[in-house]
Amino acid sequence: MSAASTQTPAEPAQRAQLSLLIHFDFDSARVRAESLGALNNLATALQSDDLRNARFAIEGHTDAKGRADYNLRLSQSRAEAVADILIKQGIARERLSAS
Repeated sequence: MSAASTQTPAEPAQRAQLSLLIHFDFDSARVRAESLGALNNLATALQSDDLRNARFAIEGHTDAKGRADYNLRLSQSRAEAVADILIKQGIARERLSAS
């Protein structure tokens, strides 16, 4: 005789999130100087022992003005610009995905 399992599948672990307000020039993917300190602090945190092996998704955003396809490309360019700054600070490219 065998007993049926009453275990339910474990819920997926919720991913940790961090939201930083990074400023860009208008209609541009150029990170403004006032946001560089926050990105430097983030790079330092990403190099900590606790986060050294973690991977990160970087999401870019725009305002709602303009065409959706243009804003999607600009959002992607902004995410890539942030990733490039983090890479220059020593974060391995393979740890970052920009979208």
